[in-house]
Amino acid sequence: MARTALAVSLLALVLSPSALATRAASPRPEAPGLLSIGGYERTLVQLERGSLAAQGGTLVSASQRIWVLPTLDAQRVLPGLLARGVVRAVEPDLPIDLSRANADPLVAQEYWRSLVGADAATPPGPGRPITVIDTGLDLTHEEFAARPNTFPLGPQNVTESAKDFHGTAVSSVAAARENGVGVVGIYPQAVLRSIDVGGLAVANAIAALNAAIQAGPSVINMSFGVPYTRLLEDTLLTAFRTGSILVAAAGNERQEGVAAGPPGSLPHVLTVAATDELNGPAEFSTASLGVDLAAPGVGIPAAIPRLFVASGYAPVSGTSFSAPLVAGATAWVWTVRPTLDNTQVFELMRTTATDVADPGFDRDTGFGVLNIPNALTGQAPAKDPSEPNDDIRQVRARGLFPAA
Repeated sequence: MARTALAVSLLALVLSPSALATRAASPRPEAPGLLSIGGYERTLVQLERGSLAAQGGTLVSASQRIWVLPTLDAQRVLPGLLARGVVRAVEPDLPIDLSRANADPLVAQEYWRSLVGADAATPPGPGRPITVIDTGLDLTHEEFAARPNTFPLGPQNVTESAKDFHGTAVSSVAAARENGVGVVGIYPQAVLRSIDVGGLAVANAIAALNAAIQAGPSVINMSFGVPYTRLLEDTLLTAFRTGSILVAAAGNERQEGVAAGPPGSLPHVLTVAATDELNGPAEFSTASLGVDLAAPGVGIPAAIPRLFVASGYAPVSGTSFSAPLVAGATAWVWTVRPTLDNTQVFELMRTTATDVADPGFDRDTGFGVLNIPNALTGQAPAKDPSEPNDDIRQVRARGLFPAA
């Protein structure tokens, strides 16, 4: 595909309708088994103890003892492991899905600033980190080449593959620095961590989340969609339990009339829909009971690797770019209000949003559009230190977490 075509038809990582339908029709697995992995190239295996290195496995999450290995090898070794009672879960390594979203003509001005109140307050210096899990960050781009407090957690690969513009664009919306050129992110002095998710599969998303957990609490942005798996949900819950705030895009499937998919549909994830210049729901933004709040997502100026756009900048549209506005704002608020824990800040971002539809919650914009000044000054919600506690696995000793 020609580079000029790529500049006009940029990808946004969203969950496909078929994957959503699969999730709706499939019960959540509660016990390990072999029937679900046939037809998939790789398999995820969670162990009680031991290693799968000798069987061709690769460790995905040391803290959760999750391995990924070729399915043929899994089918060979799992019967013996199951008989010994050392397997906690078995799942196919499902693919992350991609779809296309068209970009608008280049926007000369970041109109979103006034809509979310970013122009009414001064962002702080570095504080609570933002962790972007996405395609690789272009560290040669002028927005990031000499940017302070920028930490790639692992190699950052940017190739001519059509998807590889995405991580740079998302990171710029959240945290592009004030350097006199290009765009300015919502929190320009943020501590920015970047994790290249690599291959588009659930195992890679789990590995990236595990890397984010190991780096310490942060606001984790996920502008992608994945099929539901229990191991992925457990990893998200572990990230929340260990102090991080999870932010995810709602998806771009409004016209298909389907619900938001994982990770945005899961509990303890701040799920972000997209609005337009008039604070109305974007024509593509998925409407769902899983939506928590909204942020502008139409024609958002962003940094783009020059492999795709010669100027290094282009407007992009999608909930993929609404999410980093919320992630950056959340890190900003948390930095200014450091005594609040992740449960309080999570709830604060929802309760202080500007209601733009009928009073109260709605499926298009959740509790409303992001409002930074309100979040900086609003009354702090009560702490909820026992979260997550949605089912028995999350509260019993040696269930999902070590302590009851």
